Amino acid sequence: MKRKNKSKKKAFDKFSIFWKAYLFLFGFIYVLGFIAVLSKLNMLYVIDLIVSLPSLAALYGLGFKKKLFANFYWKPYFYFFVAWHFILNYWLLSNNLISLDGLATTLAIAVVYIGLYIYAFKFLTR
Repeated sequence: MKRKNKSKKKAFDKFSIFWKAYLFLFGFIYVLGFIAVLSKLNMLYVIDLIVSLPSLAALYGLGFKKKLFANFYWKPYFYFFVAWHFILNYWLLSNNLISLDGLATTLAIAVVYIGLYIYAFKFLTR
């Protein structure tokens, strides 16, 4: 039993540097987005920044191995976050996935989806 927990712990240790680096990259993108929203004052972008803020906390918790909030918060937030981004980007803003910008944005956010999933369903339950 202890051996299984140690192997999970080593798996999280391997990727903690990646999650720390991605946290700082996503945080930088978040700050740039905040500056852009202040200039546009578009309500959808303001809501998107508010919805995306807890994902930074999850990336922080995953990178630095901290348990933030309770597990019952992160599981529903994961589903809400994924649904919000699909509704925002492909329905409300009608972004095109085929364009290079749409593909790059989707790939960047997909890493956040993976991080949130690992944090909510794997990291907090061990």
